[in-house]
Amino acid sequence: MKYVLTLLLLIVVVFGLLSPNFYQHAIADEIAYHAGSIRGENPLTKVAVQVIQVTNRSPYLLPSQLIQSTNPQIVQLAKTITKGKMGDAAKSKAIYDWMTHHITYDVQEYERWKVDNHYSYATALETLKKGSGICMGYARLNAAFHRAVGIEAKIVYGEEHAWNQVKANGIWQDQDTTYGSGYIDEKTNQFIQSYNPIYFAYAEKRWEGEFDW
Repeated sequence: MKYVLTLLLLIVVVFGLLSPNFYQHAIADEIAYHAGSIRGENPLTKVAVQVIQVTNRSPYLLPSQLIQSTNPQIVQLAKTITKGKMGDAAKSKAIYDWMTHHITYDVQEYERWKVDNHYSYATALETLKKGSGICMGYARLNAAFHRAVGIEAKIVYGEEHAWNQVKANGIWQDQDTTYGSGYIDEKTNQFIQSYNPIYFAYAEKRWEGEFDW
C-alpha cells in the first residue's frame, strides 16, 4: 500500500500537476525522500530518480533500499569518522581511510559471484555489519557514508567492477575503496590488506555507466 501511494505521488509530480511553488515546499522534501527510499533493483528506480530531480533534489544525497544513508548506525558512524574535519574533501578522505582500513575484501564471496547467475549484492548496511564484501558492497557503503554527511556520491561501473564518484568541493572525482584497501595474492588467493591512498581520487577501470540508486 505504501508503494502504491508513493507511486501515485510520483505520477503527479512527473506530469507537472503541482504548481512551481510546490517544489520549494516541505511536502516536496517528503516526496523526494520516499522516492529515494524505493530506489533499488526494480522498475520504479528510474521514475523515482526523475521525481527527485523534478523536486529540485539530488538523487546522490538521498537514501535508497540499497544505500541506507539515513540508517541511524550509518549516520552515527559517518559523523564519528568525519568529526573535526572541515570541508567535503577532508571528510571524504576520512571516510575513504576508514573504509580501506576496516572493510576487507571477501574472496569467497567473489568466487560465488563468478558462478551464481542469481547473485544478490549486499546492501550498504549488510556490508557494514559483515565488515567485508566485494566491490559493490564497498561502493554502496562508501556512498552511504558520504550521503549521510551531506556529500553527493554515486556508484559507477565498468569492466565488471564498481566504484564511486564523489562530489568534493563542487568537483566529481573517482574513488575506489575496494582497490584502496588491498589486493588478492595470486599465489594464495588470499586478500592482503594494504592501504593505498592513490585510489582516493583515481579509478583504473574504464567507466561504462552509473546506477540510479
